[in-house]
Amino acid sequence: MLLKLGISVSIIVGLLTVAAEDNGKSGYEKEDGVVVLNQGNYDQFHADNPTVLVLFYAPWDDNCKKLLPEYAEMAKKLKIPVAKVDLTVEGGLAAELDINGFPVVRLQLKFREPEEYKGEKNGSAILKWVNERLDPNYVLPPLPPENVVTLTGKDFDKTLKDVPLALVAFIETKCSQCKKLAPQYEKAAKKLKEKQIMLAKINCAENKNIAERYHVTSYPSLKVMRYGKPFNYEGPRYADGIVDHMQELTIPAAKQLQDLKNSEMFILEKDITILGFFSKQDSPLLEALKEAAEMSRKEFQWIGYFVTKDPKVFNHFDVSPNTIIVLSPKLYLSENEPKRHLLRQESAKPEELLEFFREYCRPLVGQLTYTNLKSRYTKRPLVVVYYNVDFSLDYREGTKYWWKKVKAKTSVSRFS
Repeated sequence: MLLKLGISVSIIVGLLTVAAEDNGKSGYEKEDGVVVLNQGNYDQFHADNPTVLVLFYAPWDDNCKKLLPEYAEMAKKLKIPVAKVDLTVEGGLAAELDINGFPVVRLQLKFREPEEYKGEKNGSAILKWVNERLDPNYVLPPLPPENVVTLTGKDFDKTLKDVPLALVAFIETKCSQCKKLAPQYEKAAKKLKEKQIMLAKINCAENKNIAERYHVTSYPSLKVMRYGKPFNYEGPRYADGIVDHMQELTIPAAKQLQDLKNSEMFILEKDITILGFFSKQDSPLLEALKEAAEMSRKEFQWIGYFVTKDPKVFNHFDVSPNTIIVLSPKLYLSENEPKRHLLRQESAKPEELLEFFREYCRPLVGQLTYTNLKSRYTKRPLVVVYYNVDFSLDYREGTKYWWKKVKAKTSVSRFS
């Protein structure tokens, strides 16, 4: 973590009525009257205490050493819970909360974003600044407009049906993980808004019918939406990760191929290649292929298709329009295996296409890797032979030698 000397104070201000003796609910460890927070109790403490002042510090830093006793004195004078987090121990928590320096103080009240303190670096100045904002007569600055679109059951379908790409967070009001996601999600939404990518949220406590429709049972759940069709979100949950992942999703999972030369470069040696052949863009099977590709981005990364009336393309692959083929990887193909598998079911659904791909995604003797272990080789019984697989120029012949030895001992009855 990049640590900055100096002090930054953040404050979230809202309506406040707190009894003087209510300095945090009991059950939490305290030092000098200040609650000690860590990765394990941070969320629960904030759930128990919606209004709380938190210091993030490094005990070896001179500025922090000076502020710590003054901070303990502040705890005695403030009418709100006061807590602290040791950054030398809780680096993971600091990263989650975007704490990039020390000391950092945050006062959290409901419904407000953090406000940084830029004044003198002493307890009395901070105390005065905080009390001003806790005064019922203090005029709060207007809340900035949200970059995250708030959806309800009434406008959910109408809002999303014409949106090419959106990310929807299914949340619940009392969910601590949802509260942790919120600032990261808002930051991502601000950046992606410029890219015309919508980030939205829906409170499932108030819209249970939407949660039931999309089979949402845990919170927060994230789903990618393409013109209202849901896809599982498989990316990170911090701001920059969400931004990068959503920008990657702007590139279609199924690539349109323009000519035969283009297709030859597209076909893989070590993995299956899935190709679709169509004579018009509005083919239902093409739409199903595109949707299946989006559903399996990590599992099947080489899906391409032609939309053409050029007979050379169809003749080259010996197919007719509205055909999908799975090409076996050339490097692992034996003489007993078909080079390809065809599907000509024009009414096939995306789920049926995925079933077809998974049925024929493994050669008789393929290569087991960390990335394909959970998707390609789940069926049992499974025979695994361990040796050094290296298809580089210097070792290709040796690898093929042992591959042929294994293949010779393998039953080929399924191809007879």
